[in-house]
Amino acid sequence: KTVLLASLALFPALLAGLLEDWTQKVSVGQRMLATLLSGLLATCFLGLSIHRLGLPVLDGVLQWWPWLGMGLAVLAITGLPHAFNIIDGYNGLAGVVVALIALALAHVALQVGDRAVAALMMALVGSTAGFLFWNYPRGQLFAGDAGAYLWGSVVALGAILLVQRNPQVSPWFPVLLLIYP
Repeated sequence: KTVLLASLALFPALLAGLLEDWTQKVSVGQRMLATLLSGLLATCFLGLSIHRLGLPVLDGVLQWWPWLGMGLAVLAITGLPHAFNIIDGYNGLAGVVVALIALALAHVALQVGDRAVAALMMALVGSTAGFLFWNYPRGQLFAGDAGAYLWGSVVALGAILLVQRNPQVSPWFPVLLLIYP
């Protein structure tokens, strides 16, 4: 059920990316709205929220006003796809970065016993490895907007779920892990 809801939530971002790749006529604003819609849907369907930041004062604010944490989750799912889109096209750089980030998230998820997040991240690693296999050695393939948006959305979803479901994971772990894109 969670996979179906996540797939439905991330569909607008993927669709906007596909339309842009095929037509080159989807404006930046329209693509941003599509990723915003995906963030809103993911937050509603999956109950996503960033409810702690590891800073006592801000954690109190997030507990007092939980909609702020939901807004942060929407912001992450809205923005990260565009960050990956920026680094796509540099000879497979985005694919390698996604694979390494997903491996790190999967490793921590397995350490804390969150097999669902680990499985999601390993599925992303596997699909990205297939992309990288065909992209080696010259890096002539691009993930395009659709690929970059899907990568960014799934990574954001996995990072938020990992921290939300596992209190022993520092909320700064995904922030530091995702600082590059």
